[in-house]
Amino acid sequence: SDKRLLDLINSFSDKRITHVQGNKTGLSSALNLGINLSNGQYIARMDCDDLSDLMRIEKQLFFMIKKNIDICGTNALIINSRNNVIDTFIAPKNDNLIIPYLVSFTPFFHGSIMINKNFFEKNKLQYENNFAEDKVLWMKFFYNKAKFDNLDDFLYKYRQHEGSLF
Repeated sequence: SDKRLLDLINSFSDKRITHVQGNKTGLSSALNLGINLSNGQYIARMDCDDLSDLMRIEKQLFFMIKKNIDICGTNALIINSRNNVIDTFIAPKNDNLIIPYLVSFTPFFHGSIMINKNFFEKNKLQYENNFAEDKVLWMKFFYNKAKFDNLDDFLYKYRQHEGSLF
């Protein structure tokens, strides 16, 4: 239940973990609130019912620092409610492939991204409240000359439900 989940979250004594109750105005508002309240240099995105490899954050962070990247995603395995792999997403790699891909598609698996918060703040970027909030944001990153890349590793598992867009 929601109460049990809140009790679990509030039981953590780690001061780096904060529970924030949003105003239920949609995903874009929740993402902007989380980003604005964060105090780290990097922001990792993940949906609550998806799974990340235990080394995902470490691998993405090392990759981003090494290559001076502003936004980084990973390949993704698409899983069903029983955790069986039913499809894959192979992310395009480096600016040479990502930027042309951005014209027609989304070059990042949204739940797998990690963003350099300094780039986000310096360019006054935020999610807009619309259907393709991630694609619109990636276009803003592009117009502000962000450095894009995707780590060539399956570090994220996206849980597909009946009615999911992907």
